[in-house]
Amino acid sequence: MSESNKTTQRWVNAFKQSDDTAIGEFWKEHEARLKRIAARYISVPLKQRIDEQDIAQTAFRTFARRMNEQDYEFDNRDDIANLLFAIAANKAKEKARYHLRQKRGIDQEVYLSHLANLDRAEPTPDEQVAFNEIFELIGAFAEDEQKIIQLRMEGHSQQNIATQLRCSERTVRRKLKVIQKQLEGIID
Repeated sequence: MSESNKTTQRWVNAFKQSDDTAIGEFWKEHEARLKRIAARYISVPLKQRIDEQDIAQTAFRTFARRMNEQDYEFDNRDDIANLLFAIAANKAKEKARYHLRQKRGIDQEVYLSHLANLDRAEPTPDEQVAFNEIFELIGAFAEDEQKIIQLRMEGHSQQNIATQLRCSERTVRRKLKVIQKQLEGIID
């Protein structure tokens, strides 16, 4: 068996057996290229909604799940990587299509800066009520969650937020999900 075939078999077995260490090595080996592939399909306006890290992780989760379910067979190592990269490209294209549909189109968004007359020193009563509600909602969160909300609203990536807060990216993702669930509970 050639060295390439041994490596291919090692990766396939790692996914079949849910070997987290080997799967982590596979991720590290392919993460940067996955992000580059995803970034090709994300325009500047779309970066306000999604980033290449999210798409890379989504593609990898799909790939890992399908590998664990033994949905694929491979002849060589390049086939594994090519499949992973194809999944990433398709996920990125689908996310772009989703966010660019007429109903959700970026061109349909109206930002606070456009709603408020920034030349005016004082906000209108409606603007003041809206700002107060937003500040009240954010103020109900723990201090670290408030910092995550602030950094995310400023456009920082999850990785950058993790670096600034000296925690793992996983912690940031987990806290963002908690924040999202809390906000959904308030809005519903």
